[in-house]
Amino acid sequence: LVHLSTGDVFRDLVKRGTELGVRAKEFLDKGCFVPDDMVLSLVQDRLSQPDVQERGCLLDGFPRTAEQAEALQRRVKVEGVFF
Repeated sequence: LVHLSTGDVFRDLVKRGTELGVRAKEFLDKGCFVPDDMVLSLVQDRLSQPDVQERGCLLDGFPRTAEQAEALQRRVKVEGVFF
């Protein structure tokens, strides 16, 4: 399984200065969560990448809320959930 930590991914994007990283940094610098739509887009994109498609993944730090979990299920096929 691929370990997918949304916090690690956002920190990497900020470090590299990507467009999404710059947008996320505005929230992170204030101590706020990155908005759901940004996180969902990031997760959906990452889930479509070959390593995750081949090996599956373990989401770390996401979803944080029932709303995020429901939105994720509407966007991608979820085959298993562990608590």
